Amino acid sequence: MEFNFIVGVGQNYSKEAAALLLQLQHALGGIGHLSLSLTSSGSVHIRFLVKKASDILHVIIPYLNQLYGQKAKDLIKFQRIHGLYDLPILRETPKKALELVHLVYSLSPDGNQRNVTLQQKLTFVGLPLNETPVLPSFIENSDLPSVPFILGF
Repeated sequence: MEFNFIVGVGQNYSKEAAALLLQLQHALGGIGHLSLSLTSSGSVHIRFLVKKASDILHVIIPYLNQLYGQKAKDLIKFQRIHGLYDLPILRETPKKALELVHLVYSLSPDGNQRNVTLQQKLTFVGLPLNETPVLPSFIENSDLPSVPFILGF
């Protein structure tokens, strides 16, 4: 079983958007990269992407520690996913593997261009289709945001 870890921030392309994403990359120590793509409507979209799990864990998550709502919960889920993914005996621990797959799919239930449905993934890795694990509950962020965070620094 293999997962690709990706955190992305994007918006429609403009000089200002490109400058902002370059500043973000610089503020995060130069990790990640920028990419340009065409949307289905033909407009240009720019994204700042980080694909290295250790950069996400040790740079992105601490930087975004004042997020609230679903995005904050997704960062906590990412940490749990990464911990489960590192289990050397994942194949021998079906309950952990089942939790891992369900957590990954809970990050974006409809998926952003997801090629494999949850049922297909479970079938592919030999996990039960009719068993849903009890997922951990994720507590809302209770820290007050700082002024620089509110201003977008």
